[in-house]
Amino acid sequence: TGYASGDYTAWGTGAVGTFFVLMFLGGCTGSTTGGIKAFRLQVMLLSSYNYLKQLISPNRVVVATYNGKQITADIATSVLAYLSVMFASVMMFTVALSFFDLDFITSLSGALSALANIGPALGPTIGPAFNYGGLPDGAKLILIVGMLLGRLEFFTVLVVLSRDFWR
Repeated sequence: TGYASGDYTAWGTGAVGTFFVLMFLGGCTGSTTGGIKAFRLQVMLLSSYNYLKQLISPNRVVVATYNGKQITADIATSVLAYLSVMFASVMMFTVALSFFDLDFITSLSGALSALANIGPALGPTIGPAFNYGGLPDGAKLILIVGMLLGRLEFFTVLVVLSRDFWR
C-alpha cells in the first residue's frame, strides 16, 4: 500500500536485507503490483532446476510442469526476457537516480520500489519513516516513469513505443 506502521530499518540489517529481497518479488499473479511476481519466480526456479537435471543427465528427457501443465519454451523464454528487462531497468534507473546525489541504497531501493510498485523504499531519504517529497523534481520524474513501466508491465510499454506497432 505504500504505508508503513513502523520503521523497519530499525529492526536490524537482517530485516532490511529480507525486505530488500522481497521488494523484487512484488506480489502474486493478478496483483496490481509490479515486480517479478510469484508465478514468474516459480517458473524461473522450475526451469533452473530442470536445466540442472538436464546437465547432470544429458540424455534424460526433462519436462517442466507447473500445476500439472507443461511449461513450454515460450513461457520460460518470456519469463527470462522479463527478468532481463527488469534487472536492466533497475540498473539504469539506479544510475539515473544517483546523478541526483542520492546515496546508493536510496537510488537502488527507490528504482526497485518504483519499478515494482511496492511502496516505501530503503535509505535515509525515502525509507519507511520518510517520503519522496524531499527528492529533486528530476528524480521524481524518473521514478514516475519507472512506476508507469512497472505498473503497465515493461513489454506493454515497449511494444507501444516500437515503430513496428504503429505500422
